[in-house]
Amino acid sequence: MTAVTLDLEDVRAELHVDDVVQKYGLRVRNRGSQYRLTECPCCKDSSSSEAIAIDKRSGRWCHHGRERDAGGECSGTLLDLVAVCEGLNPKRDFAKVLDIAAKIAGVDARQLTEAERAERRRYREQQALERQRQADAEEAAVFRESVLKASSTWLRTGRVRETRTMRAYLRSRGLDATRIVEEDHARSDLAGNVCVPLWDLGDSEILNVISRIVSETNTGPKAKSLTGCSTSGTLCGRVADITKGASVIVTEGVIDTLTAIQRWPGRVVLGANGTGRMTRIVETVAPIVLEMKGKLVLVPHTDEPGQKAAIKAGEAAIAAGLVLHSTLIVIDVAPHKDLNEAHCAGWEL
Repeated sequence: MTAVTLDLEDVRAELHVDDVVQKYGLRVRNRGSQYRLTECPCCKDSSSSEAIAIDKRSGRWCHHGRERDAGGECSGTLLDLVAVCEGLNPKRDFAKVLDIAAKIAGVDARQLTEAERAERRRYREQQALERQRQADAEEAAVFRESVLKASSTWLRTGRVRETRTMRAYLRSRGLDATRIVEEDHARSDLAGNVCVPLWDLGDSEILNVISRIVSETNTGPKAKSLTGCSTSGTLCGRVADITKGASVIVTEGVIDTLTAIQRWPGRVVLGANGTGRMTRIVETVAPIVLEMKGKLVLVPHTDEPGQKAAIKAGEAAIAAGLVLHSTLIVIDVAPHKDLNEAHCAGWEL
């Protein structure tokens, strides 16, 4: 008798995110089309900004800043999530991972008839459509909540606008605090942290306020975002600012974004809120830059994650039709670690 094995596609189709979350007791927050976590199931590190996300529809998960594209290991498919929750290697222990996932999904190793497979496909399509509708509704609700929370927070920082602490910090990074404040690229909270807006990639709505912590005694993350708000978008500049013939600069982090604004006035500067988000920005803006007959300039960090992100972003730009060294320029600030360090060292292009 021929042994009947588990069908990978059957397991993938029947394995739902909610089943995995419940199985491993993952403490998640419902954020529209995503679940957000404060603890990574892979590296076990905590994130007060809920930087670990699981897509409800696809099951793909990612610890932003530590995903594979950024040089880490904390990302993958829903099967990969099962593996890390079990302490297994997704590749080496694949057969065991598949068996565990099948048990979670309620899939057994038996030969299905064509009628049974057709019924399964019909049921899966119905379920997928319903999950899509629910996720779209939740995503819209999260978007509205993010806009309201971020807008009110940005207005409150406007009452402070700047503090001596913020001014001194910007000067220590070689930046003109007066110009940055007057042109409203950044504001200060009561603690003197440097606050910048995070704009939606499509609708030019403010979705978050990202604060660069300036305290020298800070041992936590260098940048913090508003809890419960989207963390994907562009720092300072907006996609809607791209006009005919514009030069668009994409870099990473609050301080490098402000540095690019100071060094290249008149350009559209779009900051990535973390290494892993540079590609998503480029995927969005590259077709627009091409249509507007402009140029796209990438200014990545020079560490390994930064270089990997730059390669992937560059590939996305080329796939959209931009040409390296012509309409796509990649600036290398080595031996400095990033644009701001190069700027403070007197670097010239």
